[in-house]
Amino acid sequence: MKHGVAVVYVNPINTSKTCPYCGEKLKKTKVKRMLKYEKCKRIYDGDNVAVRNLVKKFKVKMSRLRVKEM
Repeated sequence: MKHGVAVVYVNPINTSKTCPYCGEKLKKTKVKRMLKYEKCKRIYDGDNVAVRNLVKKFKVKMSRLRVKEM
């Protein structure tokens, strides 16, 4: 707890390189910062992909934690 707020660490490794839908590793496009995933035919901004994957990792981590109420 920090200042009365629970803090959960989520490892950011590869969050901007993995498709949040199909799990495929990125294929960079010629357009700067855009990522293309051949398997699911999606194209995303790298920051958008990273945020989606961080939220996904957070939800998995929270589902495994037992939170004590004070």
